[in-house]
Amino acid sequence: MTKRTLLILASMALAACRGGAPADEDEMTSDGGLRADGGARRDAGLPTSEPCSSPGALETVSCGACGSARRFCASSGVWEYGPCDGESGVCAPGESRDGTCGACGTQREVCTEACAWEAIGECRGGGTCEPGTLIRSREGCPRGQRDLRCSSACEYEPASECSVDACDTPGATEDVPCGMCGARTRFCTASGEWEYGPCGGEGVCVPGTTDEGTCGFCGLQAFRCTDRCEWVGFGECVDAGECAPGTSTRRSTGCPESQTRLHTCTASCRYEPSGSCEGGAGGGGLGEACVAGACSTGLVCSSETGIAICRRPCEADANCVTNAYCLGSGDRRECSDVCTLFSHAGCPTGAKCDYLGAADETGLMPITICSGVGTGRQGATCSRNSQCARDHSCVIASGTTGTCQQICDTSHPCPSGLTCSGSSIFPFPGLGLGAGFCR
Repeated sequence: MTKRTLLILASMALAACRGGAPADEDEMTSDGGLRADGGARRDAGLPTSEPCSSPGALETVSCGACGSARRFCASSGVWEYGPCDGESGVCAPGESRDGTCGACGTQREVCTEACAWEAIGECRGGGTCEPGTLIRSREGCPRGQRDLRCSSACEYEPASECSVDACDTPGATEDVPCGMCGARTRFCTASGEWEYGPCGGEGVCVPGTTDEGTCGFCGLQAFRCTDRCEWVGFGECVDAGECAPGTSTRRSTGCPESQTRLHTCTASCRYEPSGSCEGGAGGGGLGEACVAGACSTGLVCSSETGIAICRRPCEADANCVTNAYCLGSGDRRECSDVCTLFSHAGCPTGAKCDYLGAADETGLMPITICSGVGTGRQGATCSRNSQCARDHSCVIASGTTGTCQQICDTSHPCPSGLTCSGSSIFPFPGLGLGAGFCR
């Protein structure tokens, strides 16, 4: 993730000393299944009553999408399986499905031994165009031309009435606007009529229109289409939940002292109990405050951001829950926190949700982290997020010191005289925010 270096804050200089369990005891990441793309669930393929001949034996076996699970031979002579963990692929070897290809076509795909989808056979049933494409054609017109837009079924449909576009200079060429803030080239024919090329560079909406979209976790927010044909949220995000559906954590809520149980995020973006209380794990769950310096199995108690919070160690983004990213370097890497800016949901009580910048060069996904709350406001010198006030992050362009800068979006504008990241708006899928820093 190449843009991380622009805003890697001193708060994530991860310390060498760590507590917590070894890597092969990571916290279970689902309620008996595995998380596929987009938080969906699927069977890990682990047997439920497989006999064994050596009670007390413990071994590691393959499962799911190139993951592994520990199994224990019980006194009853049956293998008991732990959760399937450490998946590095997107499918289980041998699985098959109908994937998409071309323009609305389908093509058979099989899962390889490397747990990746591979297309086989021919692309079938394709349409004639890519959805959304806008062209101008004489099709269906007694005289003149009309716009045709490609539908979701990959077939062109009329988008305007037939009309004759006359021109005075045969051979002339010019670029003209089209569609939703797009542009296309037209050519004046020998018969004195404009011929149009395809419309390109369109936006996503018609200026002046409004709609309702998602924000936060399962929240709703009003959106309006700007003169650049971009959706921009306005007003508050309402009814947002606390987590991404399908993600899970362990919490001590409702359990005796020193016990925790699995909680899984439901379709309504709320954590609900999905397992029984278990002893020995102790400590706080993922994203919760450490309990007496301890966390649930598979997590570590991290305090580098000015608070003692339970985070997951990682080697890659795939080890982290949805919307979290693997930060740090070497053997001292941890997943970022999944929290909501401004409301600070997803952080322990008394902490704040900080914005670390975009996760990649497209600027589409944010990195967030929970930090302690300081007193530094706009322009104050800092070296850590925890030195800055709520809704302010420590931005370090180079070296080890930077300044506290206020976080902003379309619903939380900057003070007079400052702009939000140079007035750039980044729509963040899943969070519904256009966030940046006041400068």
